Amino acid sequence: EWGWYRDIDEIIPHLSTKPPIPDSLANIISCGCKKGCGKKCSCRKIGKECSIICKHCSGVSCLNAKRPIEEED
Repeated sequence: EWGWYRDIDEIIPHLSTKPPIPDSLANIISCGCKKGCGKKCSCRKIGKECSIICKHCSGVSCLNAKRPIEEED
């Protein structure tokens, strides 16, 4: 299913029809903000919340982190 094949006197790579990485992985982005994740945050710019893979905030200690749902009394 993958590798090389011979075509007359050439060796040609067999190309995949699948994407190099899954879409779910390609859509993951992480920022490298050092403080607060404000207007310059790459996650915020594309409309995503910071996640656990973000360099400094880990999606917890910033202005763009997911907020926990507060329970009603």
